[in-house]
Amino acid sequence: MTFQPNRVIIFTRYPAPGSTKTRLIPSLGPVGAADLQRSLTETVYKKALSFAAKNRIPVEICVKGGNEKKMRTWLGMGFEYSLQAPGDLGEGMRAAFSNAFRGGSCRVILLGTDIPELEEKHLKKGFQALEENDLVLGPSTDGGYYLVGLCRPAAIFKGISWGQPEVLAQTVALA
Repeated sequence: MTFQPNRVIIFTRYPAPGSTKTRLIPSLGPVGAADLQRSLTETVYKKALSFAAKNRIPVEICVKGGNEKKMRTWLGMGFEYSLQAPGDLGEGMRAAFSNAFRGGSCRVILLGTDIPELEEKHLKKGFQALEENDLVLGPSTDGGYYLVGLCRPAAIFKGISWGQPEVLAQTVALA
């Protein structure tokens, strides 16, 4: 196997009823919210895995909740597995990127799972942009981003109001 400088990391939660998509529980119920989490994760995972297979890029699932056995039972064996670092979303992302770079990756794209519209072309464009830029952000309509790509560790995840409409603007200001 040859060295692959690129890596895709998918941030997700294990779909346990009552512990995921909690803001939607009043509307969907705990099982419905967990089912939505499961569906969104599977959609993004399949698209990322297809892209990764064509481009010989490793995929890492970085999960909050659950454990490796549960994740492999759910999604199979086609990925690397890690736990999200404790703390807020920014601390988890910083740790995931740091681990990837320490492991030898040169270009890393991190995705969430609330992006059912994700297509392989988004990943392709992200990695192409990382060939000439240290930071790539895929802006979302809610003021955040669906994709963040880095070529080196960056201190851009501190002081961000996660879950708020100013996430993208705050990240750009820190870049």
